[in-house]
Amino acid sequence: MLKKLFALIMIGCFTLSFPVNPLDVTWAAPIIRAGPDEIDYSEYMLLLDNPRANIPSEEIEKSKPPSSSKATENLSGQAAKPIQPAESKTTTNNKYVSIYKNNYPAYAKEELPIVEEFRSNYNGTLAHAIVGRAIWYMEYGYMIYGHEKYPKSGLIDCSNFVSLVYKDFGYTITSAARRYDTVGNKVSGVYSQKLSSSSSKYKLVGIDKLRPGDIMTFWKKDSQGKNYIAHVAIYMGKINGKPTIIHTRKDNPTAIGITNSFTYWFGEHFYEARRVLNSTERSSKSFSDSGPVIPQVYKLPPQGPIIQPEDLPGGF
Repeated sequence: MLKKLFALIMIGCFTLSFPVNPLDVTWAAPIIRAGPDEIDYSEYMLLLDNPRANIPSEEIEKSKPPSSSKATENLSGQAAKPIQPAESKTTTNNKYVSIYKNNYPAYAKEELPIVEEFRSNYNGTLAHAIVGRAIWYMEYGYMIYGHEKYPKSGLIDCSNFVSLVYKDFGYTITSAARRYDTVGNKVSGVYSQKLSSSSSKYKLVGIDKLRPGDIMTFWKKDSQGKNYIAHVAIYMGKINGKPTIIHTRKDNPTAIGITNSFTYWFGEHFYEARRVLNSTERSSKSFSDSGPVIPQVYKLPPQGPIIQPEDLPGGF
């Protein structure tokens, strides 16, 4: 009996030693030092060049998610046919729906104008198609941040997101962030530099060497003080004069967001850029596309019609 009691106590202690699911926590740690997937971006973005301020109520009305009845023109100029795959199931969770609705106004204000700018310069190459697919998942993937495989769970984290996007186009790369220093080839001459006029601000050097589709990596320190790659993102290009990435952001409506400032965390923690596509592949307009993945289960029930890429202008 004593042995059984001791075993139960040990199991309880072992269980409590695991970290809490970040989706269920309001983080109170210092904002600047926290990693990008472990913080409340509504607060963190106030520290960046392009802050997400409190949105007035009239702006919220303007920025409500599109109605499911709204028609979208496809590549042929015809009305798109929204789909809801019969094989997909949803697990209703009001918390996730709340995250979506509460953060949509800020998303509409910050991300969507950048998407429109990218769309206006879309050239149909593989490099742009990869960025376009990342945008498609941001708008139509209905993802929730978490450390499980998206095809089965509807959950996504940074490295799974990057590998998911590339896999749609036939490229198999690791889904483990720590191993992204082995993906493709390093883009030389790209690094972050602390500004001489500030003790906390940085700038990204060598952005002219970057190309859309490049993978940006960011470091953190482990318990022994060693650096490791903890976050990865897809480079969208220089948009409105700023180097811009698309990546997981926990509190965004569908777990994916856009960042165009390397002044604080993303500058301080920038590790290196990696390139998967060679120059011929990047510029090719002939490439295979297996289409986006529709998950077996949605943690966030779709808040509008799921429109397939072929039914959208440019595919995203």
